[in-house]
Amino acid sequence: MAPPRLQVPQPAELVRQSPFGIAVIDWDGVYESVNESYSRIYGCAQDDLLGRNFQQVFAAGRRAEILRLHQDFLRSGGSLNGLWEVQRHDGRVISVISESMRLELANGELHRLVYVVDVTELQRARSALEQREALLRDLTLSMPGVVFRMERDSHGHPRFTYCSARIEALLNLTADELLGDAQRLIDLVVPAERSNQKAQLLRCLQQQLPWQQEFQVVLADGTQRWISAHADPRVDHDRVVWTGVMTDISSRRRMEDVLRTSEETFRTLFETVPQGILYHDRDGRITSANPAALRILGLSFAQILGRSRIDPITEATQEDGSPFPLEAQPARRALATGSPVHEVVMGVRTGRGRDAWIRVSAVPMTRHGQLAGVYTSFEDITRSLELAQELRRQATTDHLTGLANRRAFLARLEEEFERCHRHPEIPAAVMLIDLDLFKQVNDHWGHAGGDAVLLGLSARMAQQVRRLDLLGRYGGEEFAALLPNTPLHDALQLAERLRAAIAQDPVPYRNEEIRITASIGLAALDPADPDAYAVLARADAALYVAKELGRNRISVADAAPTG
Repeated sequence: MAPPRLQVPQPAELVRQSPFGIAVIDWDGVYESVNESYSRIYGCAQDDLLGRNFQQVFAAGRRAEILRLHQDFLRSGGSLNGLWEVQRHDGRVISVISESMRLELANGELHRLVYVVDVTELQRARSALEQREALLRDLTLSMPGVVFRMERDSHGHPRFTYCSARIEALLNLTADELLGDAQRLIDLVVPAERSNQKAQLLRCLQQQLPWQQEFQVVLADGTQRWISAHADPRVDHDRVVWTGVMTDISSRRRMEDVLRTSEETFRTLFETVPQGILYHDRDGRITSANPAALRILGLSFAQILGRSRIDPITEATQEDGSPFPLEAQPARRALATGSPVHEVVMGVRTGRGRDAWIRVSAVPMTRHGQLAGVYTSFEDITRSLELAQELRRQATTDHLTGLANRRAFLARLEEEFERCHRHPEIPAAVMLIDLDLFKQVNDHWGHAGGDAVLLGLSARMAQQVRRLDLLGRYGGEEFAALLPNTPLHDALQLAERLRAAIAQDPVPYRNEEIRITASIGLAALDPADPDAYAVLARADAALYVAKELGRNRISVADAAPTG
């Protein structure tokens, strides 16, 4: 049987009607048109594909075979559907499933229309299946909706010229059955609506209008479903072709029925859920709020109703403490883009003057295809976020002094060492500070006295260093300081200030004073060091020299050995 004589559909139509990647390929395998979804699957712009051979997306060793299959399909028909491994523009190999349609132009030229879906992740998830046929069947059944093409026959009745394989799962009809007799679809419509739905379809065909209907069908096994069909016509010479999608909307219609008959239940949920819920109109004004939203925000309904701000609080902060730009806040983004925004963390000041953290999602609402507003839901995560912050603080902070602990200090030192390798022209230094004869303090004053000295000297040293420096308790009575962007001579001056502050200012304890001194080893970070620990070893060696020379002094380490 000769293929139907069809015109190549316009890419803009396919983009509008199909959720799949679509391309039109001529006899030689050259892309004549691709839609945006197709080029996105292959990770490039549409212009990067147009005019080039589709074989480029296959491995070099398979290209001759693929072109032969393509031309055999155009020459004699058959099937060129299935699962393929192809190569994206960035070289990554992905799995796609495709369906092909043979097209013949008015001048006799043959082209292939191919529908493509990226199924890489699904393919990986199902790789354990033993039967490739079962995998292909599952992938086909997972496709959303049925892509179809339809035109009017010589009697003014509908005739389907293409239907994707998902039709069998949707209507228990094969594609061949529907292509052979469009009345098979009409006969499935529930009897009470059958004549009306047929009349609407015929009117669309006769007046060349978009076909957009929702109808209920009864399948051969008695299953009832709601189907949504949407197709737009394209007039070309003396023919009109509708391209569109049929989808199962049974779940949506059941939900609509539930909402229509259970408004009280819905209102109860709205009033009792622990998450805050706000409705904004298309201008951003708040039109409704549930009790949880009022409780979390510390506002009354009168205070919040009609507010023109997009989000409930104007002065919001991000997790790092920086201001949250208004245009980046969830409801504003959802209204501006028409796309959902999920789980954005914001810091807000509530109407009670309390700082709170909320996790916000915003979903746009449409009516008749037009943006009507946005639905915002949020929950108070203040306690969980503060707990996480406290756990992070405990993991990186010395419990006695409040300084960075050894683990946090070493992690920061490794970061600075990496920076030193990237920018050796920016100096940095490390000092190790050891309290002299600290055991005598513990022996004489007890561990409580020793803790008082550690705590007092920690606070004193913290006053001497800059905010960008990191002061940590390295262990016992030993402290460490990391001094980024600091030449060695400046680090030596700071070390002297620390030594003097410790020696000259005793620590008060129980109406007495505990005097102590400190020895300091100082070393500069050096790209010649094999790792970050080498500078600590050199600083420790310098500290040992300071101790040997009589304590209460500073010793500077030699530069790292080279070669």
